[in-house]
Amino acid sequence: MSEPSPPASLRARYPDHAWLPVSIGCSDALVWRLEGRPGLFVKATGPDADRLAREGLDREVAALTWLADHDLGAPEVVETGTTEDGRRFLATTAVRGRSAAEPWPEEQRGSVVDALARFTARLHSLPTDGCPFDPTAPADPDATPVVCHGDFMLPNVIIDPGALEVSGIIDVGDLGLSDRYRDLAAMAWSLEGGLNPQYGPAYAVRFLREATGDAVDAAKIARHDALRWA
Repeated sequence: MSEPSPPASLRARYPDHAWLPVSIGCSDALVWRLEGRPGLFVKATGPDADRLAREGLDREVAALTWLADHDLGAPEVVETGTTEDGRRFLATTAVRGRSAAEPWPEEQRGSVVDALARFTARLHSLPTDGCPFDPTAPADPDATPVVCHGDFMLPNVIIDPGALEVSGIIDVGDLGLSDRYRDLAAMAWSLEGGLNPQYGPAYAVRFLREATGDAVDAAKIARHDALRWA
């Protein structure tokens, strides 16, 4: 299957950049990394995208705008709109670093996973009274809602390869208030689920222990795993 080329309606907006398709991750949108000055990312719906796809991209714009007031390294919105051929698009700055899903030397993987756990605590400590987004998953009556990424998996977290700390997050269209185990279960699944074999179950256990203070609620992990595929 050939990689999608950017339509002329989008390429014309940044003609001096090299457009490289991004295939990592599971986004329904088309995504390109733009090499040039400045480095950018462009995400776009197809010309025949349904209402939900368009609203999803609009929601990501709103989430990025809200996150701009919090020091989490989210990309900055450069431009958003609709092209002449009906594509909803979003252009953002590039977060410096490498995706946690990219290959990492074995001796660094533990540090990457520990950085993910530390960042999770930072994300979940954001003020909930300022979050403008409704819960993005069925509510758990026993949980205290926190600000969750909503799709907290390896491809959506960027790591500074020098400091081995999280430098930012991407694909935040599902950000909202939820039980923190929504994010914890998603990252544990991403680490052990087989799509990224450099990690595995031991790293998922390490992440959960670091993120919860060795107080993992296995029932909540199972519940959110079931909800993900419901």
